[in-house]
Amino acid sequence: MNENPWHIDSCGTGRQYMLGHEAAVARFADSQAIIDKIEEGIRPYLFAEPAIRLVLDSPLANPERVILSIPCISDHDRILKNFAKSIYGSIMGYYYSADPKTSHFGISHTILDGQFNSLLRREMERHFAQTQNRPDMAARILEGVSISTKSEVAHQGRDYLAETIKQGLNIYVGYRIHAHGELINHAQMFLPMESGREITELVYYNLEQIINQNFVAYDETGTGYLSVSETLVFKELESVLQRARLKENTRMKILNNIQFNTVFTPDPRTAFGPIAGDSLYDALNKVEDERLKKATQLSSSLYAAVMVKGSEMTQMNNPGSGSAPSAIAVEKSMKAESTKVPEPPGTRVPSKEEAQVKKAVAKKGKKEGAETQDEELQELKKE
Repeated sequence: MNENPWHIDSCGTGRQYMLGHEAAVARFADSQAIIDKIEEGIRPYLFAEPAIRLVLDSPLANPERVILSIPCISDHDRILKNFAKSIYGSIMGYYYSADPKTSHFGISHTILDGQFNSLLRREMERHFAQTQNRPDMAARILEGVSISTKSEVAHQGRDYLAETIKQGLNIYVGYRIHAHGELINHAQMFLPMESGREITELVYYNLEQIINQNFVAYDETGTGYLSVSETLVFKELESVLQRARLKENTRMKILNNIQFNTVFTPDPRTAFGPIAGDSLYDALNKVEDERLKKATQLSSSLYAAVMVKGSEMTQMNNPGSGSAPSAIAVEKSMKAESTKVPEPPGTRVPSKEEAQVKKAVAKKGKKEGAETQDEELQELKKE
C-alpha cells in the first residue's frame, strides 16, 4: 500500500509546534543588542543636563517659573539607555500585535533589523510627550539616575526670610531634557527628583541674600524707612525670577557656592601668577625723579604739622567743648613746633613784616647801586 502524497517528511514551524516538535529559534532574541542600536539612533537628538526649577505660585505675586542649569555631574548616558528601553518596548508591541501584511509590522521589522527610519523619531517624540503627563513613564526614564557633585555643596549661612520664601516658592532639583535636531520637533521637559535637598536649601539662602541687598538699596535711596512685608518679599522674588531669564549675573547669584563661588572672582595672580604686563606697569608708575620724591616727603611732613596746629586751634577756639589736652598731645605739638620743615620754593606767602624788610633791603640795594654808578662816572671823567 502506497503512502498518500500529503504525507511529507518536513513541515512548517507552526505544524511542527502543533505536532510537539521543537520550534525554530525566534528572531530578535538578543534584546540588549537592539536596545544599544536604538540608543545610538536617538543620541543625536536627546540631551539631558542637571537643573533646578523655581516655581512661584503665591497669591501675593504673579506666577513665575524659571529653570536653571546647575554645575553637577550629568547622568546623560543612563537617561538615553532608559529612553531606548522604553522605545524598544513599544516597537516590540507593534511587531507582536501587527498583521504581517500591515505597514506597522514591516516598519517595526526594519527597525529591529537595525535600519532606522522616521518611525524611530516619531516614537521618540511620542514617548517624550507622554513622559511629561505620566509619572510611571517618568519613573522608567529616571530609573537608576542620580545627581552627584565633584565636591561637597557649601553649607548655607544664617537665614531670616527662608520660611517666608518657602511658603510661595517651590524649588525642585532634577533633569532638563531637550529633544531637538534635524527632522524632529523641538521639545523640552523637566523631570524632578527626590535628591538634592542641600542644593535647594542653598538656593533659598542665596535668594534671601539677593532680596536683602535689594531692600538695603531701596532703603538707602528712599526718603523714608522701607516697610518690609510678605507682599514686598514675593513681589521682589517675582522680579528676581524675571531677571534670571535675561541676566547672567542674577543666575550666578542664585547658583552661588553650589560648587564654587560665582559672585566674587578670585585674584588671577593667585591662580596664574604675576602677569607680564604687571611688571611693566609697576616700572612706569615707579617714581624716579629725586626732586619729586623730596617734594612728596616735604608735603607729607607739612601736612602732619598743619594737622597738629589745626587741632590746637580747635581746642583754643572751643575751650569748653572738650577736655584739656593730654600730655601726649602736648608733647606731639611741641615736637611739631620744634621741627623745622623746609619749604619748597614759591609755596609760602610772606608776612607783612617780612615784606617790609624785603622792601627796605631792595631800597638799600638800589641806593648802593646808584652810588657805585656815580663813583664810576667821576673816575671816568677824571681820566
